[in-house]
Amino acid sequence: MNFTPPERPGLSHCRKLLWLVFWLVFLATPVLVVAVPPIIRHLSGFRLPGALEICLYLCSLMTGATLSGFLLARLMNADTAGFIRQGIGYSFAFTLLHLMIVIVLMTFLV
Repeated sequence: MNFTPPERPGLSHCRKLLWLVFWLVFLATPVLVVAVPPIIRHLSGFRLPGALEICLYLCSLMTGATLSGFLLARLMNADTAGFIRQGIGYSFAFTLLHLMIVIVLMTFLV
């Protein structure tokens, strides 16, 4: 007798939601990296020191790239070791990709 266990209910819905969140984070990261530091500077009312402003740009870029990298790794892997390994790899690749996009966006906006 060939018995295959039924798929867990709601797994496809969760997967669709993860894909939606991945694409949202992936596509919004370059825009937010360019938009958030000037908004924070405007709302705070004072000019941030140069090193802190650069850190703000880089931290927001790396946060979005890391989040989208680990979301994609979660969608591609079932085991923990592969998830961590691919998550780090995707995060590094997305950081470089987003950095290139941000440089192009800042070149046109400044």
